[in-house]
Amino acid sequence: MDDYSVEGSARCPHCGISVQFTKGGTEDLQVGPYWTDYSLRWVDCPHCHGIVITLIHHPKGESSRETLIYPLNSKRAPVSPEVPPAIKADYDEAALILPLSSKGSAAISRRCLETVLVSAGRATPEKKLSQQIDEVGSQLPGYLVKMLDQVRTIGNFAAHPDKDATTAAIIDVEPGEAEWNLDVLDELFDFYYVKPAAIMRTTDQLNEKLKAAGKRTI
Repeated sequence: MDDYSVEGSARCPHCGISVQFTKGGTEDLQVGPYWTDYSLRWVDCPHCHGIVITLIHHPKGESSRETLIYPLNSKRAPVSPEVPPAIKADYDEAALILPLSSKGSAAISRRCLETVLVSAGRATPEKKLSQQIDEVGSQLPGYLVKMLDQVRTIGNFAAHPDKDATTAAIIDVEPGEAEWNLDVLDELFDFYYVKPAAIMRTTDQLNEKLKAAGKRTI
């Protein structure tokens, strides 16, 4: 577990290096003349010297809870460069705000999912998300069909029709829904963008060898 305190150890959200912090401080928060049950803690990364700030909530009689507030970090794997920039930007934003707002994250990831299904899967733009999922089913491997179907199940589209008709609507989400949307996008990125690009690179390399040998390319 990450410990963002002096003498604590964690992976720095700036540089990604696991370090032990040796410099930092804590400031209790006050509103007017009243002290709150919140504190701000900061530490300095000894590797990159980036400042890390956390908000600590220590209600009386309960365990303290610490939330990383700067820098925001999604802790998900970087998106492959093969993914189109606009789609990558939506994914990164959904992942970045997930710790702060699962509603906002789910709304952006649903919009991102719709964009992928329309642009890469050739789904009909005017249709609802659940209909677009049905449209692309025949072109996807079985595991991806099941994952997409779970988007509807976990998101409880039957009880929340706005998620289906207006994908960017910010409404209540089910437990795990926002995280699952991002997991599904990871797999769709691999299927639609990463693997085809890898096959193309391999084919190009093979064709270069065939040309050098005076043989017909493929």
